[in-house]
Amino acid sequence: MAFVNHFLLCRSNLFTANYRSGIPGYLPSVNKNSKPSSATFPIKIKRWTFSKRLTACTEREGEKSQCGVVEEKLIREVTEVFCGVDINVRLSSLGGRKRRISGGLDIEAPVKRVWEIMTDYEKLPDILPNIVESRVIQDAVGDKQVEQVILLSRTFNIRSRIVVKVVEDYMKALRFLKLKSRDFEEFDGNYRFSEIENGYCRMEYSLDASPNLFFPISLVEKKILKEVPQLLANIREVALYRKMDDNGS
Repeated sequence: MAFVNHFLLCRSNLFTANYRSGIPGYLPSVNKNSKPSSATFPIKIKRWTFSKRLTACTEREGEKSQCGVVEEKLIREVTEVFCGVDINVRLSSLGGRKRRISGGLDIEAPVKRVWEIMTDYEKLPDILPNIVESRVIQDAVGDKQVEQVILLSRTFNIRSRIVVKVVEDYMKALRFLKLKSRDFEEFDGNYRFSEIENGYCRMEYSLDASPNLFFPISLVEKKILKEVPQLLANIREVALYRKMDDNGS
């Protein structure tokens, strides 16, 4: 009978602690000078179990968060020289088939002139070697769309049609974001412009792209490294040519 009363007392104290706190395993304050009775022992065990579960859950969430962060891994970095100007280009992996190509150069022309060249969308095929066609299909306030045909392989004449949304931040940034494409799962490119000394322009280029399974990723990487330096050099040459025209006139 004494054993039954002792068991009921333990259950009663445990229920009272949980009811008052609303938290399973809550440990009520105990006088540190008093010896803990057997009635408080189950509460301590339950609180310890609860805190251990909470810690384990937090650790798992932290691991999941860290795994969710995609690290950029450098594949190759090249420097091409065009007309005495170094053009540095980096190719990185963002996981899976997703790649990032980035580069930049200084252009001996004002930012405004470079901006005018890059926003003359229907004349981009005359400047950029990988663009065969380019036309504005929608030009509303805050919603400009451009349809382009990109040459993926000159040898096999493989072309890709893509519709991009253009976001303009006047004379600061230009972004091309994929709306429609059968050949790219992701396509997000941007140009950034800033003024440097002598009133010249610094232009930075970056593209995150993920081609579909039809294209071997090794060929895509080879094409990117070959054509992006030429693309940046062409923009510089056109800007310098227009500068000469302005000075001549």
